[in-house]
Amino acid sequence: MQLPSLTKAEFYALLDPFLKLLETEQNERIKEQHPILHEMAVKQNRRGYNHIGYDEGLRFVKVWSESGQRSVKYFVEKETGIIFGAKGWKAYNPIHVYGDLTTINDWSWGEYYGKNKNGMKSMVPKSMRR
Repeated sequence: MQLPSLTKAEFYALLDPFLKLLETEQNERIKEQHPILHEMAVKQNRRGYNHIGYDEGLRFVKVWSESGQRSVKYFVEKETGIIFGAKGWKAYNPIHVYGDLTTINDWSWGEYYGKNKNGMKSMVPKSMRR
């Protein structure tokens, strides 16, 4: 089963809400678990302690989190919108899949990695792997 290809406009229209949701949920967790860090960010006129951004590649958009230093969180495939976990700064993990850009509300993004709200595993069927 292959997901339909996304146009460039469709991809970026779906990517922006994902980035905002990721940043919001991660900052809510930090505010709850580490209130001092949140207060420091507010004093510095920042939206929150954790900032989410992305770098663009040929096949993927690399989504990173910055709170003092950058850490890659996810790789989003441009063609399909599938959200993969990161093996490292330059490599995606084809085993760890967190849905796609149309299913972001089925996932909780506040922890270090996405967790499915319905208890499903974060794996993609072998037929969809590349």
